[in-house]
Amino acid sequence: MDKTKLSIDTYNACAETYLQKYSDFHLYDDAYDSFIEYIKPGARVLDLGCGPGVISKYICERIDVSPVLVDFSERMIELAKEIHPGAETHVCD
Repeated sequence: MDKTKLSIDTYNACAETYLQKYSDFHLYDDAYDSFIEYIKPGARVLDLGCGPGVISKYICERIDVSPVLVDFSERMIELAKEIHPGAETHVCD
């Protein structure tokens, strides 16, 4: 099995655990808040390697933006769609 497929399979298998662990993780909130200062309301924000979308959720709760969510894990994108219904999503590497 190639390493990329192994990584994708691992993230697909652990997606729910990842979401549960990091949904209420606040270690980097100050950094996110600093980033938000540079975003204009209504902007599209690209989240590469978005996982289940928890960082974009944090940002979207504080400023009106349109997230573009990209991850190589199909399951992570499925979870991100639950958090961000209607958001632009892409499964790719």
